[in-house]
Amino acid sequence: SHADTPSQQPRTLAEEKAQYNAIPPNARSQYMQMLLALDDIPMIYNLSASFFTWILLAGFILFPGTFTSLQSANLGNGIPAALVNRIANLPLFVVAFICTGIGVFGMGYLWWKWMKNYIWLTNKIFLCDILYVKCSL
Repeated sequence: SHADTPSQQPRTLAEEKAQYNAIPPNARSQYMQMLLALDDIPMIYNLSASFFTWILLAGFILFPGTFTSLQSANLGNGIPAALVNRIANLPLFVVAFICTGIGVFGMGYLWWKWMKNYIWLTNKIFLCDILYVKCSL
């Protein structure tokens, strides 16, 4: 019957990796190696990428609520003085600043850690961040 043919049977991850390992090293592409390396990236990094992306989004959403209107700011006395006078909710500003800082530094670390696997970076860091930043604007 057709169900007994090897091409019809579902393959396990181990079988696919064994087939990949049968390919001579000089015939493997960098893209192919990165795709297979996605399975070997520990789950903690995937979870960390999600956490840092969400915490960055939280910071972006909180920041606009910390300022009063900057349209009537008197910039003649210096920008820092005018900015401090325009912060309506200082505790919220601190929380937004901390959330944004944690998100940026965390994603920067993940970018540095996995910079050789741009497929993972694109899927877990860049695409998510672009979508979240668009949502927060």
